[in-house]
Amino acid sequence: MTTWQDIGTAPRDGTHILVCDRSDDSFPFSQRPPTVAHWFGPPDLPGLRAGGWYLSVSYRDQPRLKGLTHWMPLPSPPSKEGN
Repeated sequence: MTTWQDIGTAPRDGTHILVCDRSDDSFPFSQRPPTVAHWFGPPDLPGLRAGGWYLSVSYRDQPRLKGLTHWMPLPSPPSKEGN
């Protein structure tokens, strides 16, 4: 099993990862579910001045995620047989 890692070590190449988001203080940190996110911006899009973390299932004009502290890789999807 993979353990949570500091967000500073997360891949910034568009890879989808699990993240912990501390931007909503209405929930205790230990009760917040992880979120699937990805980095959008340099280095995957050269020419942009700044990148940021965004939900992987995003909606139009969604703001960047803020307050992220930890990440871990997504698990492998199930096989065609469901295992």
